[in-house]
Amino acid sequence: MKQSAPLTVTVDTHIAIDRIELVNDSGIPDDNLTNEARPHFQVTVPADVNGVRLSIDGG
Repeated sequence: MKQSAPLTVTVDTHIAIDRIELVNDSGIPDDNLTNEARPHFQVTVPADVNGVRLSIDGG
């Protein structure tokens, strides 16, 4: 039986988030404050990122 050469795989679990933007800002634009009970965010990441999972409560 022949063995193949070792394959090195790197899984990068940390990415640089390019931008997080509050979508439904109910007050003064760009103050990063809102009265919305369930605010919505737009997250911009590098093009080679396949998926993102975010947590706002550390969970």
